[in-house]
Amino acid sequence: MTEFDKFAEKAKGIHRLGILRMDVDNLGEIFVRGFDFLGSCDKQMGSLSRIATMSRQLNIFFSGYLNIIIQELNHKINDEKVQIIYSGGDDLFIIGSWDEIPELANIIQERFKEYCCHNPYFTLSAGISMVTGKYPIYHAAMLAGRDESRAKAIGEIFSDNQSPAQTDQTNQKNALCFMDTVIGWEDYKDVLKIKNLIEEIVNETNHRAIIEKLNTVVYSVNMFEKTKKSEKYSFDKIYELVCFQKWRWQLIYNLHRMSSKYSDDTIAQIKKLQSIILNLNNNTRLPVLSWLEMPVRWADFLTRKEGKTSDE
Repeated sequence: MTEFDKFAEKAKGIHRLGILRMDVDNLGEIFVRGFDFLGSCDKQMGSLSRIATMSRQLNIFFSGYLNIIIQELNHKINDEKVQIIYSGGDDLFIIGSWDEIPELANIIQERFKEYCCHNPYFTLSAGISMVTGKYPIYHAAMLAGRDESRAKAIGEIFSDNQSPAQTDQTNQKNALCFMDTVIGWEDYKDVLKIKNLIEEIVNETNHRAIIEKLNTVVYSVNMFEKTKKSEKYSFDKIYELVCFQKWRWQLIYNLHRMSSKYSDDTIAQIKKLQSIILNLNNNTRLPVLSWLEMPVRWADFLTRKEGKTSDE
């Protein structure tokens, strides 16, 4: 068994290797246009010495401080489940047990914000792919790189009231792509909250019905995306019919039917889950329905038995 196989075997739920790639957003713009790119300045800020200093400081984070973050994580879980393949300059490439990778990515972007004194123009985008332990790492890195590019293209995804042209520069990237789904980092805690609730309900009921019900909603959303591309109907009409009507009543109906079969505590959790999903829709960068698949699949993979899953 190779070291990569061991990472996959240690994973909770399905046995998969997680591949993480992250890099700094808009760094090329900063180098080409100087620090004036970061906002209005009364004087020219983009001197060579300032650019060189910034480059050194970024390298310190990726080639030095990142090792401390990894050590802290492995110490916390009392096991070695993640490993740096490459880090330096302005990017990183990490492998490990898939279940540890999303939270690691979140920790890295949070620490990076602190390191940059919460400057809104210094952000990270990340892509996470999942493969078997025997999958060629070179190809897995390409998959993660593709997902990283999708995260950086978050500004192109339709939002309720904003188009990419209307969106602030700092909201164009600063995102994560995981489970083939893109979210802004500010919505990560909401995704985690939904995932944890789903996982708790599955474990308490010893049944996967909650995932099946939510997958029905996810399927409706995916059908909407396909119909939208058909151009047979106006975009606004389809969005109104599918996003704001069908998925809502379908969610309420499915969860209500399910809740009648379980204990009061489980019913309370199901109602809490329903409330969170419905109430979040107008308070996230992208509509909840555009990323609901992420927490559903995440909880699904965490609670599956390896023998019941197919290769991803």
